[in-house]
Order: sequence, then C-alpha cells, then structure tokens
Amino acid sequence: MINDGQKLAKAPGTGPESDGEHASPLRWRILRILAPLVFTICAISGAVSYYLYASEAVEHMHDDHQEMMDIVALSMPDAIWNFDDERIHAYLETLSHHASVHAVRYFNHEGELVEEIAKSGTALDPVTHSKPLVYQNSLVKQAVGRLELESTNAPLLAARYQGGAVLFGIALTIILSILLMLSWQLKRYVMDPLSKAVRRMRQLEGQHATFQRIPPRSLARDQQGHRGAEQAGGANLQHDGSAA
Repeated sequence: MINDGQKLAKAPGTGPESDGEHASPLRWRILRILAPLVFTICAISGAVSYYLYASEAVEHMHDDHQEMMDIVALSMPDAIWNFDDERIHAYLETLSHHASVHAVRYFNHEGELVEEIAKSGTALDPVTHSKPLVYQNSLVKQAVGRLELESTNAPLLAARYQGGAVLFGIALTIILSILLMLSWQLKRYVMDPLSKAVRRMRQLEGQHATFQRIPPRSLARDQQGHRGAEQAGGANLQHDGSAA
C-alpha cells in the first residue's frame, strides 16, 4: 500500500515473542548480579556459624574434662592414702578411655611422676588440665598428689569435617532455592508485567508506529510500474478513439 508517497511494511520485532527475547536476558542479568551476592552472604553466615560451632565444641570438651577430673579427685585420694594401686590404675584407665583424652598422669605429693597412660601419636592442639589431689577426713587434711589430663582435638576435627560437609550441603540447597525463587519472582512480578506494558504501549502507537519504510529501490520499481500502466492505458484509449 502507498501512504503519502511512501510504501510501508510491518516492522520486525514487535510481537510477543520479541518481548520474551528481551525480557529473558534482562532476567539473567539480574540473576547474575544477585547470585554472587546471595552466595557471599551464605558463605559468610556459614563460616561464622561453623566457627561458633567449633569454638563451642572445644569449650564443651574442656568443660567435660574438668568435670571428669573433679569426680575422680573426690575418690582417688582415698586410694592413694590407702596405697591401693589397683584402684589408682583403674581411675587413670577410665579417664584415658575417652577419645578426646590423649594422656593421663599421676604425680605424688613430691611432684614425681608415678604413673602415666598415654596414647600413641601426637596430640592435636593439646591442652593440659591439672587437679590437686587432697585426702581429707575428720582428723587430717593432706595433699597426696596431683592429677594431669592432656586433651586432644583429633575427634573434634573429624566431627568438624562432617559438620562442614553438612553445612555446605545445607548452604548449597539454600542458595539454589533462593535463586530459583528469585527467578520465578522476577518472571512473574517484573518481566511478565513489563512485557504486557510494552505490548500495550506499542498497540497504542497506532498502525504507523508498527510499520517501516520499504527500501527506495522497491519504491522506484513500483512507481515505474504505475507509470507504465498509466501509459499503456492512455495508448489503448487513443487506439480505441482512432478506430472509432
């Protein structure tokens, strides 16, 4: 069709599929910005949680060791006072059975090492707890020795690895869930309304806004065709007039 001496044709990229093509890259650009942010937040939160968990586990272990030594210190002085070596060895062996205890030592009242039960290898981050052994009854109160317990963090290290793997899995699940939720939210509440608004604005622009100019060569060929048709029509009229 010719409108004001110009032939127009429908412009490409004005359909709904074009809106989807433009909306999808925009959504992925937003996700590429949000994904590192979400990952960083989860990584920092996970690191802080893991550090607090590890610190609390170590503190709890040392509290347990101190509590065990307090319990043994109530009954072991009686065995020392009565020279009951079997009971003394039984107390030390009971303490050494705990996985987080690397060595147990008993010193006499002069500070000499009397007995030691130690596990093979080197203790990891060892901490030594000491407890004086005092025998006391209604008539006498006397120091009879000292008890030492050396702890190791080896069992906690294995537990940390397991806890770290669990926390990593949880964090990865949370990150993927958040990204999927954000993608769905962006599509439903941002991209889809935006695409509808763009389509409606294009519809309001009218017919001329959805058409573009045909190249000049095609327009020139059409004009030449119209002139040829007009000339042929004039020649036919002259021929008919002369024949009459």
